[in-house]
Amino acid sequence: IDLVGQEYYAIMQFTTYVAAQQGDVMLLPKKEFIKYASDDAWGMYTDLAPYIDKGMLTVDDIDLSACTLQDASGRRGIFGIPADTLYGLTDYSIDPADSMLIVTAYSGNEETCVKMINEMVRRFQTEKPDYYDEWHESRSGKTAAPIF
Repeated sequence: IDLVGQEYYAIMQFTTYVAAQQGDVMLLPKKEFIKYASDDAWGMYTDLAPYIDKGMLTVDDIDLSACTLQDASGRRGIFGIPADTLYGLTDYSIDPADSMLIVTAYSGNEETCVKMINEMVRRFQTEKPDYYDEWHESRSGKTAAPIF
């Protein structure tokens, strides 16, 4: 489901998936990540901080400030992993620019999801390919947002 284009059908399909609590791991555009987190990050996303603290999710050299949120009571959490440096996703025609990997709060399978995200980071975090900037521009800044 590509949410970048803001096409009515894609938004409707995504909303239906979330309402039906389908999809455990998502790659969302940063703008959509923030939009859904603004209501209640704890209701939409799994806090990944405990998994990072336990060493189950390795995020070395990834700036987590954009996905670290705080509620009105001061409670903080890390609700996504920036995917900007996961250039290996381009092999699958997914532009990682301005996107976040998240685990849904309703997953019920968080440990497996965290393992999957950890593997994705390990496998797809690469140096920026020489062709990337031109490829990114040719896609008019669009990024894919699939539900895995």
